[in-house]
Amino acid sequence: MTFEGEAFESRQERRELIAARAYELFEARGGEHGRDQEDWLEAERQLVDEELIEARPGSAPAEAGWGGASRTPLLEAAGATAFEAAPGP
Repeated sequence: MTFEGEAFESRQERRELIAARAYELFEARGGEHGRDQEDWLEAERQLVDEELIEARPGSAPAEAGWGGASRTPLLEAAGATAFEAAPGP
């Protein structure tokens, strides 16, 4: 596989992770329609936060899921890592 092929797969995996989390946010609100962009951006923010946490020296990958909740079946099926909200200011 070429570097370009690997980069595409990485982008596709990231997109799938964001989509799965955005759907979880949608479901957590009771399936209220019309906030898809908000859900997508929040899911993307959470993914970035997780990447920053894991990039810190001496930090271990998150095991507990978003905000301490367990991983969801959607993310497990996608082979996703758990997310965790970054500490606040």
